Amino acid sequence: MKIIRNTKVKTITSLAFMLALVLTPALGFAKEHDKDKKENKKNNTCVHAFGQLIKNGWKENKGEISISANCKLPYGIFKKLNYIPHASSTVDTVAPVINSFNVNPQSVRADTNWTTNEKTRGVVFYGTTTPVLVKATTTSTGGMLNSVYSTNGSMSMVDEVGVRTNGSVVLRNLIPNTTYYVVLAVRDSSGNVTLSGVNSFTTSTSSDTTAPVISNIMTAITSNLLKISWKTNEPATSKLFYGTSSLNVNTSPNMSSSTLQTNHSFDLPLLASTTPRFLILQSTDVSGNVQTSAEYVIYSPF
Repeated sequence: MKIIRNTKVKTITSLAFMLALVLTPALGFAKEHDKDKKENKKNNTCVHAFGQLIKNGWKENKGEISISANCKLPYGIFKKLNYIPHASSTVDTVAPVINSFNVNPQSVRADTNWTTNEKTRGVVFYGTTTPVLVKATTTSTGGMLNSVYSTNGSMSMVDEVGVRTNGSVVLRNLIPNTTYYVVLAVRDSSGNVTLSGVNSFTTSTSSDTTAPVISNIMTAITSNLLKISWKTNEPATSKLFYGTSSLNVNTSPNMSSSTLQTNHSFDLPLLASTTPRFLILQSTDVSGNVQTSAEYVIYSPF
């Protein structure tokens, strides 16, 4: 029997196989590119025709090219344009400008506000002594304002939360009828810092004439310490007069804290069981109203 080979069918099959190898990736790329084009068109952030990017006269007619990170452009086009997306060749070394800085004092607080020519974060340094010493370093190890600090130990500070062109903070627990000195420091996202000049303001006389109320007086004794604690109904300072005989608030030894708080406590060395410990508690609120407790006598049980 004579076998006849069908070379025509074999040739057609081979040709179809070759076309499949060539067209499948191309069709896949076209499908993916069409998907990207639709997505980019939706976002309106991409140039759809790659050829337009490198044709003559593009920059002259369209201006500088801005390409979103969503655009999937071939590397060769970026190279041709000498363009690196989302990278800046310039470093911001220009310090922000403080356009205004205002302080509105009351008796026990002051509201401050300011404006700058760019988004910044600010901190206000304040105190009752001069000179107001605030410095700014040229480097920062983290955070917005850690490169700004006061070299005057009596200065307090209030850090603003947020980055904006109009900032504000409140200075609280101030002393009525007292002069304060303030300095504003602002820093932009590149670390450039600007310091204001020294401003001063005087708080008004307080209408508060009521002394804080002392309550919840407690003592706790350990093997070597006597702990005395009490509460007040408003933020106030703490002072404890102590001795082994009757006390005088003008001359007797004392321990004190100028922090305004409602919980107060001190620790004293424990004495022999035969030795009395005389105590007087005192707290002063922000308006200068003073509350002094009665005199207490405590004996150690040990």
